[in-house]
Amino acid sequence: MMKSTQPITLCQLINPFFLAWYLLCLAIITFFAYIDSPATYGDDAVHTYCTILESGDDSRAFTVPVSLLFMLPLFIKLWRSLVARQFTPSILIALLLVYLLWSFFGVYYSC
Repeated sequence: MMKSTQPITLCQLINPFFLAWYLLCLAIITFFAYIDSPATYGDDAVHTYCTILESGDDSRAFTVPVSLLFMLPLFIKLWRSLVARQFTPSILIALLLVYLLWSFFGVYYSC
């Protein structure tokens, strides 16, 4: 007899608490990256990320460690998922880390 296969739902693939914490970290990174964006400065002199970097008025010394602190449970989950060979959480956490690096450092790379 053949077993009937049922489709795998998202809750079976990813823990809902992991997904909620992931989305919280994504929102925190996006918010902290927006603090240093040229749109938040009221001066007409600030038009690009390079002028923010030249003025020395960026807050990355505070926002990056706070973002990494919020990501600490995800790094623990990354280690456990790699040991258990669960690659879906690992890929999501790696994408979040790339987004963090791009948001705080990649936009300044061309300066």
